[in-house]
Amino acid sequence: LPIYKTSDEINCIYTLNKVGSKVWEKIDGKKTSLEIRKEVLKEFDTTLEEVDKELQNFLKDLKEIKAIV
Repeated sequence: LPIYKTSDEINCIYTLNKVGSKVWEKIDGKKTSLEIRKEVLKEFDTTLEEVDKELQNFLKDLKEIKAIV
């Protein structure tokens, strides 16, 4: 959680759903996206196609906001 002196310094706040939160927790710079995908498939009732689509979009979004490299 970033800490700012004033609310004027905050451009935006991001919230994550349950799956997004789990993915965020798993991003450690060591695990590949395939490893994260496998863990998400184990933990949530979803399909491989849905995880692939959502994970790819989520990681793209995180890169765009420079939350990951």
